[in-house]
Amino acid sequence: MITATVKGFQKFSVINEDIERLSLAALDEAAWIAAETAQAGASINLDIEVIPATIGVEAVTSGIVSRKTGRKSEVRIAGFFDQGTLSGRSRALKRPRRDHWSVRRGSSSYTATRHAIADGEGIKAERFFGRARSAGRKTLLARIERGAAAVAFFGR
Repeated sequence: MITATVKGFQKFSVINEDIERLSLAALDEAAWIAAETAQAGASINLDIEVIPATIGVEAVTSGIVSRKTGRKSEVRIAGFFDQGTLSGRSRALKRPRRDHWSVRRGSSSYTATRHAIADGEGIKAERFFGRARSAGRKTLLARIERGAAAVAFFGR
């Protein structure tokens, strides 16, 4: 009978390189799938930028960011479309909103008036970033599973 033993520390650098390469490829693929899913679920063009996978101190990271801004300002607006502006409040207010109130500025004062808010006015939440995160995670796990099957654990 012939047996062989491979110690993990003997091949650690080879394993580490394989896992690093696999992680970078899997994260890049997951980021692209997440970007496609987010854009498909949004009602506006999000101007999505895919952040390539980079190796940090503690982890390998990748992601997407929307560069879409408003017409008059540099405020990024993807969050408004993702979370909505209708507020998800379901409970009644503790006290009713005031229709009129006085405001003092310096030596002058005036009466401010709240305008009526029509039902459904605002941006409805589209929740595309959550769906993009889920799609990216599924792709990441599937890619790692495929790569782990291809890379032998203690060798090539």
